[in-house]
Amino acid sequence: MPSKNSKKRVLYLVYGNKKELERRQPYKVDEQSEFEFLFTNQGLDHKNLSDIVHNTSANLIVLIKAGFFVRKCTRKFLSESAIHESFYWGFFSPNVNLIRDFNMKELRKYFSKNIFFTKELFFAVGGFGDNKNFNVGELIKRFSLHNDPQDSLDGLIFLDRA
Repeated sequence: MPSKNSKKRVLYLVYGNKKELERRQPYKVDEQSEFEFLFTNQGLDHKNLSDIVHNTSANLIVLIKAGFFVRKCTRKFLSESAIHESFYWGFFSPNVNLIRDFNMKELRKYFSKNIFFTKELFFAVGGFGDNKNFNVGELIKRFSLHNDPQDSLDGLIFLDRA
């Protein structure tokens, strides 16, 4: 009988420093998904991220900056697309509600830090590399050299409304 963990398709990693994550509760995800917080206080050691990705049974990894999360309809789409074992990655696009709350320059800064990618692609490009500080931009550069991103997914929710 397969273990409960073997059914996981998507791993949601919400990352940020201790101050950003200590006031957060784990978000609810379906039974085919995993959720973890990823602390980046002193910079994430590249081995930690590689170990997390290696040890998960999920095929699709979603890196999300603290303060954001994926809408339910987009989570369902990600779960269904995680079945395909191919190399792909992409960004999340801003939804209409976010455009009212931010100017476009701020939006680009926030949305460039929220990406999804397959486990196979992560290791095909050499994992996180030797960079000692956590940097999503480094992953984006590596993925871009290997594959073009998928169409942006609409479905990120901004949770830190003032």
